[in-house]
Amino acid sequence: CHTVEKDHVVLKPVSIGNSTLVGQGCYINPGVTIGSHCVIGQYALIRKNKAIADKSIITAVSGMPIRAVSRIEKGYKG
Repeated sequence: CHTVEKDHVVLKPVSIGNSTLVGQGCYINPGVTIGSHCVIGQYALIRKNKAIADKSIITAVSGMPIRAVSRIEKGYKG
């Protein structure tokens, strides 16, 4: 996988575990590791060098786990 930063090409591999579903239109940046048995929702953006744990469900909202999005929506401060 690659991206361009400050006129330089950044190359890093992407790893996707077994039985993981990646929805259409996702943008997975260099250096991302996605565990096994995950679901990555349509049009999700996974930022570079991020590790997604096994059995995670990621929404299209900034590539965040659904539980984290729910907490943000409810105003959780922790």
